[in-house]
Amino acid sequence: MNTYLKTLLFLFLLPTLGACSTARETPRETQDKETGEQVERPVVSEEEQLQSTAMLMEGIKQKLLGNPQRAVSLFYDAKEKDPRNDAAYYELAKMHARQNQLKDAARYADVSIELDPGNKEYLLLRADIWILDGHMPEAIRIYEELTAKHPRNMMLHRNLVSAYRHEEQYDEALQVVKHIESVQGLTQESGMEKLELLIRMGRYQDAIDETLALIDLYPEESGFVELLGDLYLETGQEEKAKETYLQMLERDPGNYMARLLLADYYHQQDKSTEAFEQLKQAFQSPRLGLEGKARIVFTYMSWAEEDPIFMEQAIELADIMLSMHDDEAETWLVYGDLLFHADKKEEARDKYIKAAELDPSGLSVWQQILSLDLQLGDYEAMLRHSDLALEYFFEQPILFLFNGLASLQLEDYEGAASSL
Repeated sequence: MNTYLKTLLFLFLLPTLGACSTARETPRETQDKETGEQVERPVVSEEEQLQSTAMLMEGIKQKLLGNPQRAVSLFYDAKEKDPRNDAAYYELAKMHARQNQLKDAARYADVSIELDPGNKEYLLLRADIWILDGHMPEAIRIYEELTAKHPRNMMLHRNLVSAYRHEEQYDEALQVVKHIESVQGLTQESGMEKLELLIRMGRYQDAIDETLALIDLYPEESGFVELLGDLYLETGQEEKAKETYLQMLERDPGNYMARLLLADYYHQQDKSTEAFEQLKQAFQSPRLGLEGKARIVFTYMSWAEEDPIFMEQAIELADIMLSMHDDEAETWLVYGDLLFHADKKEEARDKYIKAAELDPSGLSVWQQILSLDLQLGDYEAMLRHSDLALEYFFEQPILFLFNGLASLQLEDYEGAASSL
């Protein structure tokens, strides 16, 4: 019976055990794993064990209260009082590990395991210390030992999978995942783990077969269908990828992701017209958020540096985006940026003004509006817009500068002097 299991019994028997003999039993020798020397760990009396346990419990209490130094001192006292108090060594090992004092943590963890070799928590702590010290193979050895003893403990098996993956032992990790499935059945989690491992191992056809099984089991999860298409593309099976995306649309005609994947497929096939048609339909879906649409618009805008037709297509996509999200300031900002890069300054300014009307809290928008007023030579608009901006940002010197320059150009010298 280890110290933790004896704790309540000892506390309950405290009044009775007080009169027990304190005579020590014959010392027992164990070998120090670090030095190889024999170390005496005497078996003490019941009363000393009880006192050691009380110190241990008080140390745990102090640790929970946020007094780590006091807790460590009590754990030291506990193991000095009873050198076979395995839980005291365990607590010391945890405390030292938290302070990254890994050599001491390992030493105390080894003693706790020596005293109670079958304790799962002690072994897991030792594995953690090995990992922190950069010795994953030793941690794997412990996980292998524990999973062999506890074949139905899935937490231990998942730890082993993670350790194998870290060491790029993908085949071993795959075998453990298969064991987990033999106990729990095929789940999304285990399926995704198997897929990741198969892909890392370059076993793409096996990954495709696994994905097909997951699609049968979870037909509502479009992510698996998407992954299947990607795997087909990765293995040069472009037509099967296309068929997969079309099947997604058959099941869900409003599936914007299928449209985006088809667009990507057509781009890879140098079929830009077909790709653009798919994008336009995806943009008409309210399920595709503004952020996703904005990223695509900006992508087309960057492509326009090489081919001006992409700017025309970006503006067309922005028109669809605006029809779907005209109540969001960000929509008008994106459209304004697009028109600005297309050198359509007046139209860009109109879009920025609308964005400022919907959300006047952005200083950069006002600065862009005023900059365009200046470039267009529209000083009346610049005065008006700077007055509006100053209602929200009265402490910003740049706005007074625009206001003063506008007043100066309009020959309002007193107003100009005041602002400047």
